[in-house]
Amino acid sequence: NMAVGGTFKYSDQRIAGTSASGWGVDMGFLSQFPHGLSAGLRIQNLIPTKFKYETAIDQFPRIATLGFAARAFSDKLVLTWDIEKAIDVQQTPKFRLGAEGTFFEVAKLRAGIDLSRKEFSIGLGYLWGRSAVDLSFGSSQLGFSERIGASYSFGGYPLTLKPTPKVFSPMGVQKKTTLRININHTRPIHEWVVQIKNQ
Repeated sequence: NMAVGGTFKYSDQRIAGTSASGWGVDMGFLSQFPHGLSAGLRIQNLIPTKFKYETAIDQFPRIATLGFAARAFSDKLVLTWDIEKAIDVQQTPKFRLGAEGTFFEVAKLRAGIDLSRKEFSIGLGYLWGRSAVDLSFGSSQLGFSERIGASYSFGGYPLTLKPTPKVFSPMGVQKKTTLRININHTRPIHEWVVQIKNQ
């Protein structure tokens, strides 16, 4: 129920004929709880990137983000809330809310709002197999912006098995249980074996 991840990054910056580069590390933790609840902590620039110029040193600030998520309607609706605070500099905490709905297992509708900056964004996503395309539109201090992205996932064997009803028994009131199986794999599946090992 606990996941740990990190990012190693290398940055290169060129401004007005002056250049500098450096590397840094991000770290994150995610914990899953019953009833579709989860909580995560991300420390951006845990090892901060430093740019060394001829006359000065510029450093990325350390930023901590604490987030919570709740899943409902068989993971078809996700609600999020997070708070962000810079560690190294004076800054008031930033609060954000978000929501994502999944339709027909392939289409996603997203919306978010930054309560501190009074900015918002809305987005659409479409999934097929391991590929995804995302489009977002939002407001910021510089005006409105649009973004489009594409992604492809490699490796793994993602499998989701959901029984209906979730609590079932051979002696239960409802005599029929349906097991819905979603799998995303590059090779065809020729045979299934489902084992119920415990309660």
